[in-house]
Parts: sequence; structure tokens; C-alpha cells
Amino acid sequence: MIKKCLVFLLLLVALGSVNAVDITDSDYSNQTDVDMGGWTAHAFIVIDKPGEYTVTTGFANNSLDSNSIVFLINNTENVTLDCNEMSFTTNTTNSSILVYAYNSSNIVVKNMNANWSKDTIIFENVNDSTIENSEIITEGYSIKLEDSYGATISGNDITVANGEYYGIYVDGNLENGTIFGNTINVTNNNNVCGIYTVSNITNSVISGNTIKLNSTSYEACGIYADYTIENSVISGNTITAYAYKQVSGVCAYYGDMLNTTMDDNVFDFTSDNQEVYSIYANYNITNSVISGNDITACARYWAWGIGAYWGEMLNTTIENNVFDAASNESYADGIYANLNITNSTISGNDITACGYDEASGIWNDGNIIDSTIENNVFDLYAYNYDEYGTASGIYVYYNLTNSVISGNTITAESNESDACGIVIDEENILNTIISGNTFISESNNSNAYGICVDGYNIENSTISGNTITAESNESDACGIYVDDDTINSTISGNTVTLDAYYYAYGIYFYYDAINTTVEYNVIDVYAYDDYAYGIYAYYDLENSIISGNDITAYAYDDYAYGIYVDDYFEYSTISGNTITATSEEDEAYGIYCEEDAINSTIENNVITATSEDDYAYGIYSCCGEYSTYSRNTINATSVNYSAYGFYIDDIYNITFSENIVEASSENDEAYALYLYGITNSTIFENTFTSNMYALYIDSTCEENRFYLNNIDGLLNNGTDNYFVSSENITYSYLGSSYKSVLGNYWASYNETDTNGDGIIDTPYTINDTNDTKPLADMWNDGEIGNYVAPSRSSGGSGRSYDSDISDEIESKVIKNFVSSATVLFGNGIDEQYAVQLRERVTDANGYTISGNAVIVGGPLANGFAKEYNSQFEMPISNDYPGENRGIIQVMTIQDNSGTIIRSYTIVYIAGSDRLGTQAALEYFKTLDELPEGPIMIEWTANGPVVVE
Repeated sequence: MIKKCLVFLLLLVALGSVNAVDITDSDYSNQTDVDMGGWTAHAFIVIDKPGEYTVTTGFANNSLDSNSIVFLINNTENVTLDCNEMSFTTNTTNSSILVYAYNSSNIVVKNMNANWSKDTIIFENVNDSTIENSEIITEGYSIKLEDSYGATISGNDITVANGEYYGIYVDGNLENGTIFGNTINVTNNNNVCGIYTVSNITNSVISGNTIKLNSTSYEACGIYADYTIENSVISGNTITAYAYKQVSGVCAYYGDMLNTTMDDNVFDFTSDNQEVYSIYANYNITNSVISGNDITACARYWAWGIGAYWGEMLNTTIENNVFDAASNESYADGIYANLNITNSTISGNDITACGYDEASGIWNDGNIIDSTIENNVFDLYAYNYDEYGTASGIYVYYNLTNSVISGNTITAESNESDACGIVIDEENILNTIISGNTFISESNNSNAYGICVDGYNIENSTISGNTITAESNESDACGIYVDDDTINSTISGNTVTLDAYYYAYGIYFYYDAINTTVEYNVIDVYAYDDYAYGIYAYYDLENSIISGNDITAYAYDDYAYGIYVDDYFEYSTISGNTITATSEEDEAYGIYCEEDAINSTIENNVITATSEDDYAYGIYSCCGEYSTYSRNTINATSVNYSAYGFYIDDIYNITFSENIVEASSENDEAYALYLYGITNSTIFENTFTSNMYALYIDSTCEENRFYLNNIDGLLNNGTDNYFVSSENITYSYLGSSYKSVLGNYWASYNETDTNGDGIIDTPYTINDTNDTKPLADMWNDGEIGNYVAPSRSSGGSGRSYDSDISDEIESKVIKNFVSSATVLFGNGIDEQYAVQLRERVTDANGYTISGNAVIVGGPLANGFAKEYNSQFEMPISNDYPGENRGIIQVMTIQDNSGTIIRSYTIVYIAGSDRLGTQAALEYFKTLDELPEGPIMIEWTANGPVVVE
């Protein structure tokens, strides 16, 4: 008890020692001269001891001399100066100071009401102090910190007019400081700044302030650091700035922004005669987060939202901001970096940019590396009416590398120059994914692009699932443009719609496309006064696949091409495409291969080529060897000129099979198959129909063999060709089986078959044909007679898929894939599941990969599944994924067994038991597209359910 009483007594003594002083009117009566080490202060009140000082009366004096100080806090600590809402006024022109604190710590100045013509509050060598809840109107410094750290400046209302330039001035570093909840108004015909730091802003928080700036003749800046902003938070501020010259919002003028968060600020900036830089780092923005800001920047010249003027953005997140940038005579950019954007994320931003010469969402004069740009909305307009003005959603001067660009919506419109969704100006797209974006580009007087690589290559990249709309009123439009090579890349599932006055290119490869896949794209291109191309390969198409695309090419006044390969077509495949090519005034081509078709395949395409007033070609292929043309369905029509289903020129050792070809012309000749300079080739099991020539074989063709073809139309024969098979063929006719050498079916040949074996007794010899075994009826896949034209498409989408595909599969993408694949089963149970995908299925035992495949069932019963099971991300066993569970997995493999290197896709549908396999199969039929990763499904009483 005695100890407790002693402690309480000591506490009372300690409290009693606090210096509590009231400052009254009499305290202002005299000034004291104080030596400040080089100058003499004339102070009314000198505070040099700790304590709480309360002002009980205001101060008014208009005759203060220079160096007059009302409150001098000198060489002390732990002082509170409560001005108690008292009024302090002077209109002197001499250098007087209301509060001057020097060489002290833990100083609090609060509740001041000052209308002071000169400097109001100055802290010099004062640490860990506070200035709060004061109203200051001044022509001098309102609050000035000199070499003072750990300051808190809060709740003040500051007005600086026609004198000094700064709301809060920091002479040195703002370090460990907090500036929050202040209202700052600065007006001047010179430079103005809300918060100005001569050096760095470090480990500080600037939040919740309202800053209004107006400079009628010079510059304005909201928050300014002459060098670096580091380890700081700038949050929830509202800054409005108008200046005749340059305006900056948050500025690291000569330095970097490092480890800093800028969020939830509202900036509204206008410059009448120069630039607006809303968030500005002279060099780098590193390890920072810029989020949730609402920025409006309107300038005569350059206007931007965020920029690294000479440097890069590194390890930085820019997300969920709203930018509105406008330039009357120059550039408007949402985000700008002079060097690289590296390991950064730009997401969820809404950027509107309207520029005279250029407008962009992201403008990068270096490289974008290891970064993600996703789910942004960019709306861009460049309106230079005199010379040029480019609108670009994402502009990269050098390389776009190891990055992901996805889910963005970009609208770019240019009046005089190019409009682009993404443009790579000088270099490459490397190891990058561009997916799920919407690009809308429109140019009134120049080119419009969705994705433009104007420098070199696309390598090891994927462009998928994008929607691209491009319109040019006076020039060209292009969906995806590559100025050099496209290597080891995939372009898939994109929708491209183009409307051009001159050239329209859906996908444009200017140089080589090597080991590249172009698949499942929907391309619709229109050209008014020049060529329309669905897919254009100017040089070499090598080891590549163009498959499953839906292409419409329409040219009003010039050529229309569905797929155009100008130079080498080597070791490549064009398959499963649906192509409509139409020209009103000139030629139309479904597939055009100018020269050197070598070891390549064109198969399973559905082609309609129509020309109103010129030639129409289904497939035109010139020069080469060892190529295959099979299972294509072609309709070529011309009103006034010739129509060609196939036009094959100077190709040796070709295989031509199972095509269905129709050609017609109202006023000129028509050729279902036109051959010129063809030798050592085999043409079999095709159906040729024409209102003129079903089969035109030029005299330059020799040593070719034709058999099992259905020919309805005229014939022109070359020399030394053969019209029967080289060996006996087993076939059926009227229910009986036969074996014989077989010829062709000639629709106009009605001679008798006396022995009823399906072979007409009299050889067909028109034009020296010498078909010694002409067929009595049409050939139909091993049978003479009962011909039904195979259905190779379904519905109105134009996608090509076989008629035996299950109607339970609703997605056209999935139907198209299953149509292209061999469906493999291992036992009777799995076969029952497999036929739920398509009627024609294959026993997996002994099967060798030769194309896309669907594996139904696990490795115990399915030998093909056993071969590849361990290569999938989730191998199947009796124990995994477990009872009643199955997995859907997709893998791409490369086949190097032949001279042509091919890539195939395998879908693996299997479970640990029968119900698991059934669950996976049933869920697979509901998918919209092939999954990117494994999906685990469990069979429940309510059917298949995804296992999260």
C-alpha cells in the first residue's frame, strides 16, 4: 500500500511539472531580440521550454519589420501551441513570420486562423512535429519545412494567392511525413504547386487532401518531388490544376517512383499551351501500385495519365484506373514508358484518349517483357485533319515478349492515319499470348489493323479467341498483320471482320509462316476497290496447318481470295475450312497457291467461289510435286466468264481423291477439273459435275491414272493417260461382291451391262479416253450405285464437320474438332461411350497416330491410351482420379515420322471406372471449346458435376 501511494504521489508531481501557459494580449507588447546564428529574430513570444501554450487573444499588426516573429519556438521539445481559433493578421510587406520553430522536436501547432501577408509557419530542423486544424491565407509560405522530418500536417485549410507558389513547401526531404486531410488553394500568374519537395518524398503518406491550383501564365503541379518518390503512399487526394503552361499531377521530376502506392486519387488537369503529365517519373516507376485513380488530362500538346519519361516500368501494377486524356495539337496517352515495361500488370483500367497527332492506351518506346495486360477498356481517337494521326490501343516500339494480353476491349479510330488495336513497330512478338480481346479499329483515310507486327516476327506465340473488327474508308484493313516471319505459333478461334476501300486481309503473313497453325478462325472480309484476302501468305507456308476456318472474302471491284499462298507451299496442310469467295467485277478464288506446292495437302475443305463478271476458281494450284487434294467440296460459278472447280498446273505425282466438284458458267466455259502439265498422278473416287467440262485434261498431261470417278459433263483428254485402276478392286453391286479392275462412271454413257457386275461391257473411248471398265452407276465408297453425296457440313455456320457427329454436341467448335479426329475405344464398354460422339469409331489396338484423336477410356483397356497416359498432366489409373470420377485432358503432340512435321491434338476422356468415363464424356459434349487445362468430373445422382 505504501508503494502504491508513493507512485501516485510521483505521478502528481510529474503532472504538476507540465508548463501550461496562457498567452494574452499583454504578451504581444514587446519584442525580444534572439540570436539565430547569423541573423537576429525580433520575437513577440519566445517559447524555449516544454509545455502547453494556449493563445487567448488574437494578433493584428500591419507595421511589422523584417525578421519579426510572433511565435518563436527555439531549441526545445514537447511543445503544443494551441492558437485556439484566434485570428492573426498582417498586411506588411516586410519579411515577417507568424510561427517559426527552430532546432526542436515534438512540436504541435494547431487551431490557427491566419490571414498573413508573409510566411505563416516555418519549421527548421524540427522533427516529429504536427501542424493541424488551421486556416491559413497568405501571400508567403503557408507551411514550410526545412530539414524537418516526421512531420504531420493535417486538417488545414490553406490559401496562397499572388505571392509564393506553394501550398506546402519542403526544403529538403519529406521523410516519414504525413500530409492528410488538408485543403490547399494556390493561385498565381507564376508557377504554382500544392505540395512541393526540393529533394525526395520518402516513407511518407499524402492522403485525403483537396488541392486546387491556378496559374494564368506558367506551370502547375499537384505533388512535386524534385528527385524520387519512394516507399510512400499517395491516396485519396483530389487535385484540380489549371495552367497556361505545363501541368503535372504527381511528379518525380528528376528521379524515380519506387515502392510507392498511388490509389483512389481524383485528378483533373488542364493546360492551355503545353503538356499535362498526370503521374510523372523522369526515369523509372518500380515496385509500385497505381490503382483506382480517376484522371482527366487536357492539354494543347502531350497529355498522359501515367508516364516514365526516360525510363521503364518495372514490377509495377496499374489497375482499375480511369484515364481521360485529350491533346489539341499533339499526343494523348493513357500509359507511357520510354524504355521497357517489365514484369508488370496493367489491368482493369478504363482509358479514353483523344489526340491530334496520336492517341494510345499504352505507348511503349521500348519492350514489354514478362507482363500482363488484361481486362482494360481503351477508347482512342486521333483526329489530325491535315497530315497524320495514329490511334493505337497498345503500341510497342521493339519487342512484346513473354507476356499475356487478354480480355481487353480496344476501340481505335483515326481520321488521317492508321488505327491499330496492337502495333509492334520495329521488332517481334515472342512467347506471348494474345487472347480474348476485342479490337475495333477504324481509319477514315489510312489503314486499320487489329494486330499489326510492322517490324519482324511472331514466334512461339498464341493469338486466340479475339474479336477483331477493322474498317478503312479510304485504304486497307487487316485483322492480323505480320511483316516478316511467323514461326512456331498458333492463331486460333479469332473472329475477324473487315471492311476496306482498298485491300482487306483477314490474316496476313508477309514472309514465311513456319510450323504455325491457323485454325478455327471466323474471317469475313470486304474490299470495295481492291483485293479481298481471307488468309494471305506472301512467301513460304512451311510445316504449317490452316484448318477449320470459316472464311468469307468479298471484293466488289477486284479479286477475292479465301486462302492465298503466293510462293512456296511446303509440307503443309490446308484442311477443314469453309470458304466463300465472291467478286462482283473480277476473279474469285477459294484457295490460291501460286507456285511450288510440295509435299502438301489440301483436304476436307468446303469452297464456294463466285464471280459475276470474271473467272471463278475453287482451288488454283500451280507448280510443285507430291501433293494431295482430297475430300474437298467445291462449287465454282461465273456468270460471264469461265469457272474452274480445280485448276491444277504443272504439279507432279499428285494424289487427287474423294473430292466433290461442281463448276458452272452461264455465258462461258466451265471446268470441274482443269489439269495442265500434270504427270504421274492419281485421280480417283471424285465426283465432277459441270454444265461444260467435267474433266479437262490438257495435252501437256501424261502418265496420269483416273479411276472410280463420277463424271458428269464434257471430257477433254490429254495423251497417254489411264482410265482404269492399276489393280483389282473388291466392290459390291446390287448386293453382290466382285473383284475387278475398275474405271469411271460417265453420266452421259448409257451402254449395257449384260452380266450385271456393275461394269458396262463397251469401253468408253470418247476423245481417246479408253476406259475399258466404265461403271454402270456412280461409285459410292466401295459400292457401285446407291450414291449419296457425303455431308461435310452442318448448320448455317459454315464450319466443316462430318454428318455422323452426335447432335448432343452443341458447340460448333467441338463438333468441328471431333469431325477432324479419330475417336478411339479399347473395349466394348468404351465403344458404347465412343459412339456417343460420332458413329464412325476406331479400335485403338494397333492404332498409329496420323491426325487428331479422341481417346475414350483408360489405359487398361485402351492400348493407345496406355501409350500416352503418362504424358498427360493427370495420368489415369484405378485409383486416380477415384471412384465415379473422370478427367477431360488435351495435349498437343508433334509427329516427326515423315518428311512433313505435323502437330496433332489428342483429347483424353477417361475415368477410374465406367461411371467416371461416362461423367467425363457427358460433360465433354457440353463444352463450348477445348479446355486449356484438365477438368475433373464426378458422376452423381444428378449427373456429371465438375470437381473444383
